[in-house]
Order: sequence, then C-alpha cells, then structure tokens
Amino acid sequence: MYRTGFYGGKFMPFHKGHLHCAQYALSECEKVYVALFYNSLEEKQILADPSRCVFDPHFLQWRLRLLVIQRELAAFPNVEVIAVDCERAHAYAIEHGVSEWEGEAHEIIERIGRFDVCYSSRPEMDGVFRKTYPWAEHRIIDRDRSIMNIRGALIRTQPTMDSYYLLPRTYQHLLNKSVLITGTESCGKTTLARKLAKFYSTSYTDEYGRIVCEEYGTGQPDLSIYPEFLYGQKMLEVKARKEANKVFFCDTDAIVTNFYARLYENTNIELAEYIGRVSGFDLTLYLEPVGEWVADGLRIHGDAQTRKKNDDMLKRMMAECGMTNYHILNGTHNENYLKAISLVEEMLHS
Repeated sequence: MYRTGFYGGKFMPFHKGHLHCAQYALSECEKVYVALFYNSLEEKQILADPSRCVFDPHFLQWRLRLLVIQRELAAFPNVEVIAVDCERAHAYAIEHGVSEWEGEAHEIIERIGRFDVCYSSRPEMDGVFRKTYPWAEHRIIDRDRSIMNIRGALIRTQPTMDSYYLLPRTYQHLLNKSVLITGTESCGKTTLARKLAKFYSTSYTDEYGRIVCEEYGTGQPDLSIYPEFLYGQKMLEVKARKEANKVFFCDTDAIVTNFYARLYENTNIELAEYIGRVSGFDLTLYLEPVGEWVADGLRIHGDAQTRKKNDDMLKRMMAECGMTNYHILNGTHNENYLKAISLVEEMLHS
C-alpha cells in the first residue's frame, strides 16, 4: 500500500479507461490525487482542428470534464480531484527554459507535494515521469489495454454519440438526448412515447398533469394545482434523463400545461411560458389530431372543429415561446411510429 498516489491527464473526454485507472490507483494508495490538466497548448490545438476533434467541443469544456471526474469518484473518500491550469505551467516553462512536462510537474508539486507513485496506462510515459518525478514509482495500469482498449484520441475523431458506451455514466447523463412528444388531447402522445421507449430500451415521462388529474378524479382541477403540474413534469424529465439509454421521451411539456390553463381557466401562466422557452428539447414531435378521438373520462373536446381550433391554439402558443422547429406527425399510429424512429435515428447520428 502506497501512502500518496498521483494520476493525471487532459481527460478529453474522461472515459472508462481513465475511470479504470483511477479506481485501480485508489485501491493501492491511502490518498490519490486525480489531476485534470486544462488550457494546455495541445488541448487548444485539438479543439481548433476539426480533423482532430469531431467530438462535440461543448462536452470537452474543462469545467464539465472536472464535474464528470468529481461525480464519478465522489464515492471514494481517499480520492481528491484537482484542476491544474496549464497556462501557468506554460509560463513557468518559458521563464525557466524547461519543457511543458516539467512546467506541469512544477504545478503539481506546488499543489500536492511529493508522492510515492504515479499512474498511467502508457509505457512510453516512463521516461517523462522518471525525469519529472524521479522519486516516484511509475505504475502502468492495463499495459496492453486488455481490459479497456480505449483511447481519447480515437474518441475525439468520432461523432459524439458513437462513443456513448465508452464513457462513464455521468457523461452519458449529459449526452442523453431529449425528445418531446406533444399535441392536443387524444392524438396518441402517450402511446407513441411508450412505444419509442420500449423500442430504444430507455426511459420516458408520463404526463404529470394527467397523473394528478386522475388522483383528483377530474380533468379540470383548480388553477392552484397547475404549478404542481409544471414542477412535477420537470422532475420526471430529470429522472428520465438519469435513467436513459442515449435518448429519452417526454410526454407533453410546460406549454401544454399552459394551454390547458388558457383553455379551462382563461389564464396565462408566466412560469409555464418561461419553462417552455428554456427547456430546449433536442427533438420535438408534434402529433396533429387526425386520428379517432377517444373518450377516457377526462377529455371533453371531441368534435372535429374544436379539435382543429385547439390544435391551432397550441401551435400559436409554441410559437410564442420560440418553439418553431418541430416535426409534424399526422399519419396513422404506425406511420407516426415509423416516422418518429427515422427522426430519432437521424438525431442520434447527426
């Protein structure tokens, strides 16, 4: 057992191979420092060169990388995650006429002092570590990459979602795509959301307003209940994102809640408008009310003229919230189902 260990890298992105090394190290040391190096010259060159970085640069921001590492290792009390600004290391290297590696080593020693062992998965780093940390043993984890054959350079040259299963769960949470399925009553939203969730082996949200209405036994609850619809729906979305497998499906949103507030209470809910504007779903599918209207004890707008009027009203409300980029589905249930799959696939591979 070592007293103090060190494991560092750019972690662009922090993948399962990195996680494996960190977990191996923490079992050999009383204390392990995991260091994220950011703002390095190499990092800036990678992000500036599209041929070297197809991976969405948003998910390579250093604060986000740090967040991922912190969350993945938060369960282990002997791990401390630190961030090292390589611009300071670069300035030190220039001032003292040493290499970038030595500049970074200076920053590390200032932050954590001397350590007993440093970890990597790269045998070629042995010479670098022998020069920069001559007192420390260099432990090479998974030398032949038989456990985790993953390289960050390869991940960066692929579309982001292609590397989904090479990344730890925290990154997957951030990458999961949201699909809103919306429309007026009895247009097939709930059925489509559930079918798509089954097809993609993933999560979905029920319509929270309907859940509450069923609890009260009415489709027209008091206006004071509407904020519960909004908060409850968003918390279902948070839960669905955490449980998702690349994509999750949302049955209605805050704009639909506000639609019913206007329809039944002749009132506009500003909070619902705000939530509608900032929600930012990755894909929105709008089901027009062209199929048979089904009475379920909560619905009351079954005639064709009223359904069309309500459909126009919801579309106007979506436009008011800036939601104009959506796909209309107006076929049979199976036509809508197949079209939805096509659109989801296009989103996941774009």
